[in-house]
Amino acid sequence: MIGTNTKPGLDRSQFTAIIKHRIEQNHQLISNIIGLCDCDDKYNSFTSILKMPDFNVDCNLEEFEEQARKQRVKMFLAGLLEDRDIAWIALGSNFKFRHISDRFKEDYQVVLQAVKYDTKAFELVSDRFKDDERIVFEAVRNCGSNLKFASERLKDNNQIILKAIKKNTSAIMYASKRFKDYFGELLSDSELLQLERFEKDSSDLFFNEGFDNELLMLEFVKLNTRSLRKASDRLRDNQTIVLEAIRRNAMSLCYASDRLRDTEMVVMEAVTQEPQMMKYASNRLKDNKQFVLKIMKSLGYSYDLSLVQYLSKLLQDDEQIIIEEIKRDQSPLFFASERLQDNEEIVMKAVNQNGMSLYCASERLKDNEKIVLEAVRNTSEALTYASNRLKDSELVLMAAICHGRLCKALSYASERLQDNELIVLESVKKNGSMLGYASDRLKYHEQIVLEAIKQERSSIENITSARLKDTETIILELVKDSTMKHVHNLEIDEYEFHSSGSEVRSDLFNEYCSERLKNDSQFMLKVLASKWRGGIAHGLSDNKQFMLEAIKLNCWAIDSASEQLRDDEEVVKAAISQNGKTLQYVSDRLKNDITIVSSAVKSSVASLKYIGEKFRNVEFICYCLENQLISSKPSNVVKEIPFFGNLHF
Repeated sequence: MIGTNTKPGLDRSQFTAIIKHRIEQNHQLISNIIGLCDCDDKYNSFTSILKMPDFNVDCNLEEFEEQARKQRVKMFLAGLLEDRDIAWIALGSNFKFRHISDRFKEDYQVVLQAVKYDTKAFELVSDRFKDDERIVFEAVRNCGSNLKFASERLKDNNQIILKAIKKNTSAIMYASKRFKDYFGELLSDSELLQLERFEKDSSDLFFNEGFDNELLMLEFVKLNTRSLRKASDRLRDNQTIVLEAIRRNAMSLCYASDRLRDTEMVVMEAVTQEPQMMKYASNRLKDNKQFVLKIMKSLGYSYDLSLVQYLSKLLQDDEQIIIEEIKRDQSPLFFASERLQDNEEIVMKAVNQNGMSLYCASERLKDNEKIVLEAVRNTSEALTYASNRLKDSELVLMAAICHGRLCKALSYASERLQDNELIVLESVKKNGSMLGYASDRLKYHEQIVLEAIKQERSSIENITSARLKDTETIILELVKDSTMKHVHNLEIDEYEFHSSGSEVRSDLFNEYCSERLKNDSQFMLKVLASKWRGGIAHGLSDNKQFMLEAIKLNCWAIDSASEQLRDDEEVVKAAISQNGKTLQYVSDRLKNDITIVSSAVKSSVASLKYIGEKFRNVEFICYCLENQLISSKPSNVVKEIPFFGNLHF
């Protein structure tokens, strides 16, 4: 093996000869060596390869390592590639042409080998090779875009261009102008068959504007319908070609001739795919009532775009057309004539389909109670388009409120109705945030505020009255949270508890609750009974009797207890008997009390996270196991605790 021999070191030529011999026996070795050119630690990687069994040659490794250290791997490899045979093998093993010796870059066989395997090699060869048919052919077969670097003579060679565009169709942009101008005529039938593998996004690069080969255009539009935009006027008027394009992409109608845009079959094919293609139809067809009705029938109820917007003014004023469109579309009234926007029957049908169509109705009909009622029953927000008179109608507003899930109708109502107790009460029951649109008088109404908070807790932000902040029912509703279903789960940790929403409720409580209520023991017990978790006023947090009652209702209340009570055994036992994880809030003295800690661990194994330094050892875990405080197979909670995680049980 290399490195075991103590013979004198070999010079560079001798060492190269040895490596060449080994590479000729195993070509994979050159690939391994080439890969070192991209390694971060080139020197160590190279020497590790030389220690492989394949390099079991008789030489002094220390001598080579010193040489490699001085020259660096890439330079040493370049020296290796001074040998033509190794360079040849390297090029066939994905070695880059630019790294071989300059004296081989004019060697025909080496260049031929390079362009077969290195896509970038052809760009670097001399001009005489760029005009050589065999080399250029191999270069474009490897990478079609290499046609860009070929000589002007070979950019006009049918065989080479075909090979290039078969590999990469966008290579046609580098072909001669003559080839692109007379593309169809230049190619034989057999050559045309070779062009079946087009890239769809590139097929229209094969020809210039005004392309007039019918056979090829028919094939091109099958691959890329945009090709039609470069077709000659004659081919844009060819129904077979245009229909073929439209069947693949309705937008192709915009490239068709005026005659075909006036042909019912062609336009029907496009519009039944995409209704908006009606805008490219001829004016005659846009004004043809029977043709339009036929299209509507063909489309059925499958589209949500108004066809009316593309029709003639005459048909936009046709009752039958508009009524048919109302059955299928959500907003055809927008494009109907002013006469029909003032037609009670048509507007009624429109708002029944989509209440927001009231926006398009005439001013007269926006003041029609029957129509507006129909509109707001369909969509409560339609009230915004009603007349001022109807925005002040109790009947209309109640209809909007009753039919809206998160109704915002109160925001569109008149000031008089925003001061109507019954209406505002019904509105906030549906959408608590509507309290913000109530009159100043009703923002102080206890029942209305209470209903608003029940529906949307953030409605409290609209309260400025000190009286309401001192009202028990309102503040109790504020801290209530029926979603806190997992506070009883003994495995919930502190982070999960706080992220569940209690912090938000605590902030709202602290901001909006009066100081009197915060210091009212009976009221605070009601608050704590709702599983609320937040600060307790200092006067109560130091009251042992109150804290015992509070902890009985909500063990997490110990979080707000005074330091003195957190060191009180009776208070602490009351908390940990419900949830061992409350150990985190007790004094350091009791965290090191065996009775307290044992009780906590028995209640919740997760309390091990909070035990005192005294018990953070194997002996205490053994004690817990012996007394069956934890199972013989500790849970994941135990394993995740830093000071217990590495213990073996």
